[in-house]
Amino acid sequence: MKKNYLKTFSYILLPALFFISCQKSKNELSPETDKNSSAKNKLAQDDVLLALRNTPAATQELIKKCNEWFFARDISQDPFDDATGAKQYLAQPYSSGTMMLASGVAPGTVYRNVSISYSQYQKAFIPLVSGSYWWDECFVTHPANGNVPYGVMIAQWVAAFNQHNTQLTLKLDGVSILPSNLNSLRGSSGFWDFSIHPSWNAGCIASSTTFYADGYWAVVPLSLGVHELEIFGGAYFPRYKSPFSSHVIYTLTVTP
Repeated sequence: MKKNYLKTFSYILLPALFFISCQKSKNELSPETDKNSSAKNKLAQDDVLLALRNTPAATQELIKKCNEWFFARDISQDPFDDATGAKQYLAQPYSSGTMMLASGVAPGTVYRNVSISYSQYQKAFIPLVSGSYWWDECFVTHPANGNVPYGVMIAQWVAAFNQHNTQLTLKLDGVSILPSNLNSLRGSSGFWDFSIHPSWNAGCIASSTTFYADGYWAVVPLSLGVHELEIFGGAYFPRYKSPFSSHVIYTLTVTP
């Protein structure tokens, strides 16, 4: 049984959450194997907590809702693995106001077509590039006392997003809508507990799952008409010497 997953993805906020390369890799980290980096983890945690203080509560809630939208349903309905855009409609967390969208699977460019009713959704929320990490008793290295390695979880994303150049593209109808201060898109939901679908844990049912998400996120206001939304996100995961990226182009048809 494959357990202890580290989920990375880059997703864009507009009509798609920047779903980076959606690489799913087996994670061998544990508190025991990372004793020598406790000081580094503490520093990383301080950095993330600072980011949390600078992230509006409303954005944190959107980040949480996004990840619950991704992981609370069967992996076969993963919105990242979507060749047409059809999966973007499934299990939306809001009935009105904000529509969640996901990025694609790297490498390569993914093209999706999505129709949106403006009377229902006036904006889209997307991660330009994002990472998620969860911890529960389905993990091979899960300790008997259930202690969560908060520092280890935080350090993975701080290292990827803070210590290395992050590449971002967010274009609407060919025009970049990235802010001059990219850090304004950086936010963390912090830690929270919710039930992920057992398919993400290879069928193992966890009594409680602690989740952490970090990355660059954006809210894109919608307008009537047909629009092209281009999202690219790339970063580097230093612990595994692994880059990840995602490139998605949405054709958004916004009707009254």
